This record gives sequence, C-alpha cells and structure tokens, in this order.
Amino acid sequence: MFFNGVREWGDSIIGKPLSSVYGLIHILDVEDIEHPQQLQFIFEGGSNRTISCASNGSALVLRDVAMVESDLGEYGKQIIKDLSGWHVFSDLINKELLSLSAIYSKTEEGVIGLAFYFNGYGNINIINLGDEINVYKHIPEDIQHEEDISFIEVIAKQNES
Repeated sequence: MFFNGVREWGDSIIGKPLSSVYGLIHILDVEDIEHPQQLQFIFEGGSNRTISCASNGSALVLRDVAMVESDLGEYGKQIIKDLSGWHVFSDLINKELLSLSAIYSKTEEGVIGLAFYFNGYGNINIINLGDEINVYKHIPEDIQHEEDISFIEVIAKQNES
C-alpha cells in the first residue's frame, strides 16, 4: 500500500522542479525546526503530499491532506512554516527531481524514509527515527549501521533519447 502511494506520487513529480517545502513545526518555547511534525514538498505541476510519522513510531505516512495548525495549550502550538529558505532545503528549490527511493530498515523491518535525488544537488533523505522526522543530505554512518538501511528505487526519470 505504501509503495503504491509513493509510486503514484512519484509519477506526478518525477522530472519536475521543487517549488517549495512547508513544515508543521512544534513551538513550546522555541521552534523545533530540526524535527518537523510533517513536511510537504510542492513540485511544479505535481500533486502535493504530506509526509508524517506513522502511528507505529518508525514508518512514514504519505497523505494528500493539508497540514493543519493547532493550539496545544500548555504544550505549545503547531504552526505551518515555509521551510524553503532553511539551509537544508534552500539549495533544492528549482532543482529537478530525478529519482525517488524508499529507505528500508532491516532493524525495523519496514520503510522508515524517503530519499529524493535532485539534478545538480544530490540526495535529501527524510527519515522517521524514534517518531521524529529527521532530514539528512547524507545519512550518518552510525544510523545506517544501526538501522541496517538499504535503498529501494521507487521511480526514476527515464533518459530521453
């Protein structure tokens, strides 16, 4: 089911430039921009999906629903923030998506993330670790080893002859 959703989304965004990235950010005393609650990648002419942690604490979920801000009372609030200018994403804007892969953890026995490969940039990896979204250009070796990570290509742009 997850792969079908990723493949369907991938079909609509492959070969398209990334326009912007939004995140649902938790604020108590400060913004926790390092671990967004949800992410939304918006591609020119592609369908939008929201990426969030699954209820099992290790997988990711793709949904085609909008992010929603909320007031959590004494526990803070969640706001939607444009993350396009954040150093992790700023170099991706207007870059063409060349491939999309699932990140499989043998330790968790499931898909814990997505790897996006952009023309002229390289990878950006979105991983659920301990029920928190983490974003890496290069997944640290200790995490790769601990999770026993492998990449499963979901879709790639075909070379035009």
